[in-house]
Amino acid sequence: MAQINGSRIFVLTVAQPGTISEYAERVFTEWELTSLDSLLVITMTNSNYYLYCGGDVAAAITAPGMKVLLANSMEEPFSEGRLDDALTATVAALRGFQDNVQPQDARNSAFVNVLLVVLIVLLTAAALFIIFILALRARNKRIRAARRRRMAAARRKPQPARRPARTGRYNIIEIPRDDDGEEFISAADRSDDDLIL
Repeated sequence: MAQINGSRIFVLTVAQPGTISEYAERVFTEWELTSLDSLLVITMTNSNYYLYCGGDVAAAITAPGMKVLLANSMEEPFSEGRLDDALTATVAALRGFQDNVQPQDARNSAFVNVLLVVLIVLLTAAALFIIFILALRARNKRIRAARRRRMAAARRKPQPARRPARTGRYNIIEIPRDDDGEEFISAADRSDDDLIL
């Protein structure tokens, strides 16, 4: 057995298992191997071999990739009777694939983590937007209240009479009056040319 980053490669030699693929699948299940493990079954009587990979490894290698892997690493040394060389080359080739294999749970976990980060960013942006809108409304409310106070104060405060430009013989002016009808401008401030409305 060789172990790589939590992935294991098991090698089993048998005399004659019958159908080698069914035997490999049965042993894989009986030994309770994981989706990251691989099992290489070698029959000694008819010089045959079969590589059975767990789900995550099989998904990473794919069937055509597995055929290429075995053809490049196992076929020639195995046919020449160099079993140790064949196993060493096959384990090294599998190690290259299994180094990058992540279990399905880890991939799902990474996806969930990315979704959580995106959700947190969106919620933070929404909260900041709501705070901005509330602050803007409060500012506008303060501005409107100040404007109303200034207008109320301006209504209570008497305004001085304005002297318009001279037009013809008389100056036409409008004298501001308070609520009792009294004028805010005294007679001394008027000239003889003023026409009072």
